[in-house]
Amino acid sequence: MSIKFTTKYLNNTKWDKKTKIIRDSQTTGLAIKIGVNAKTLEFYYKINGKLKRVTIGRFPSVSLIEARKQVADYRLILDKGLPLDYDDTSKMTFQQLYDEWSRVKSRTIKDSARHIDGIMTNHILPSLADYKLTDLTTAILLKPIEKRIQQGKNGVASIAFGRTKEMMNYGVIKGFLTANPLQTVTNKQLGLKKPVRDYVIPLDDLKLIYQCDIKSLVVPMLQFMALTFLRNNEIRLMKWKYINFKERKLSLPKEIMKNKKPFDVHLTDTVINILKSREELKEPHIDYVFFSNYENRPLTRTFVPVNYTHVRRATNTSDWKPHDMRRNVSHLVEQCDVDVVTADALLSHTLLSGSVAAIYQRSQLWDQRKDALIAWEKFLIKSGII
Repeated sequence: MSIKFTTKYLNNTKWDKKTKIIRDSQTTGLAIKIGVNAKTLEFYYKINGKLKRVTIGRFPSVSLIEARKQVADYRLILDKGLPLDYDDTSKMTFQQLYDEWSRVKSRTIKDSARHIDGIMTNHILPSLADYKLTDLTTAILLKPIEKRIQQGKNGVASIAFGRTKEMMNYGVIKGFLTANPLQTVTNKQLGLKKPVRDYVIPLDDLKLIYQCDIKSLVVPMLQFMALTFLRNNEIRLMKWKYINFKERKLSLPKEIMKNKKPFDVHLTDTVINILKSREELKEPHIDYVFFSNYENRPLTRTFVPVNYTHVRRATNTSDWKPHDMRRNVSHLVEQCDVDVVTADALLSHTLLSGSVAAIYQRSQLWDQRKDALIAWEKFLIKSGII
């Protein structure tokens, strides 16, 4: 039952042999419980889909005006992601901010949330969890990050710094902080700027990697990378519905592409053979081409970066990383007489809008990329790599 509350209405409403709850149509969440001996003002709200209740006080000791003001205060606290018993953001700790930020972050990047959580939990929270946000300074925030740099863990330090900075910005946006102490600090200032990697896998090593016979799902994924120049993310999120065997085309939606633009890939004979091999293992409920344990969910983003080490050990090739497969496009340019504009298009790079290359790609993109992939497959076969 819902009705517009007035003081007169609340005074005149009586107990009617059973307890009843009446909601205020003017103030969302405000209600009054009419019992045999008392009228109690309450606030109702939902957390993660579950209905919660908070007692405001007995009427008329608590007036309707006071109750509506209390509901407005509760709403303000809930909008900031805080529990209702937390009424002083000046006492908010780093841990509490992390819990709120992590909860929101996991909604948008569920696949990487565990990875982020692991780095923050193991390397940042032990040092900063109990600090009040008002006590945090640039030096305090950087202390655990600088410790990891001194330990030679630059990769961990870089991710931890980026996440901490992002989290503090979130605190500013939500009104928990007036300023982010890390706002003007950069990776370069901390010595965390990554050197540009330009390693190209030698063809002899590429042959060993491609022909590696260990029983691991990472092997066909690496083969797919070598043949198509696609990124790890684009391959692990690839679904059967994106594949058209009749037209020999893989159509990747913008949602899984790094540049947020749809991308088509011609399927050569060897690529189709890899897909057909995966199709033989497919169950009706499986959507993803590369799946594990017959669960209908994508592999984690760390599956290839972690498991490719088995291939490195088996082939005794130590310098390469999975992403280096994309740099094999330089072999394509050198060995197959493919122009650099087409090579760049194969890598699905974002070109400057309006540039000559961008216009050229839009008009010539598909046919040239298709011919380049066919030429690349022929070269790999001729070289004994596949």
